[in-house]
Amino acid sequence: MTYCSSMYKPLERVIVKHPKEAFISQEHLSQAWRNFNFAEEPDFNEALQEYGDFISILEKYVPNIDYLPASSEVGIDSIYAHDPVKFTAKVPLS
Repeated sequence: MTYCSSMYKPLERVIVKHPKEAFISQEHLSQAWRNFNFAEEPDFNEALQEYGDFISILEKYVPNIDYLPASSEVGIDSIYAHDPVKFTAKVPLS
């Protein structure tokens, strides 16, 4: 699999993370949002609705959508999956 970090070419593949996998629940958000320096506590149900709308748009225009799994090794900010530095075709130099 290859990745392109272009900010203007048509998308062929995107990586996203569902709020259920990143936020887990409203209770979890209530306990974690301050530690991740969010300006305010996210609304879990609103995030689910907005994400559904977002995916509906992506599905119309992007042929390949990859979904990141839940992980106990990351926090609620893992909802922000875009980082062209992390996903590259080449191995970084040591």
